[in-house]
Amino acid sequence: MYTRFDLEQAILQASTISDDLLTLGDSVVEYDKLDQDRIANILIGLAQLQELKFDKVMVILEDLIGKGELNKEEVQKPYIADPSVDIDGEF
Repeated sequence: MYTRFDLEQAILQASTISDDLLTLGDSVVEYDKLDQDRIANILIGLAQLQELKFDKVMVILEDLIGKGELNKEEVQKPYIADPSVDIDGEF
């Protein structure tokens, strides 16, 4: 059902909370139209949205683990130009 690329996309989408909080912060500083109730409602909505995003990440992750698609043997190691560098932590 899902692929590693779906997991990557879901993680990236879940990480946009910082942009949303910066937008809210800018709005609070620049505009006097946001009262405490409105700010609180926006924060509650952001928290609920973030929870949904992480729920999606977990569903995808559990699906991939269940299908065995995240096995260590299947993950390719990055190319290292310097052969003296051991990416497993041994030299």
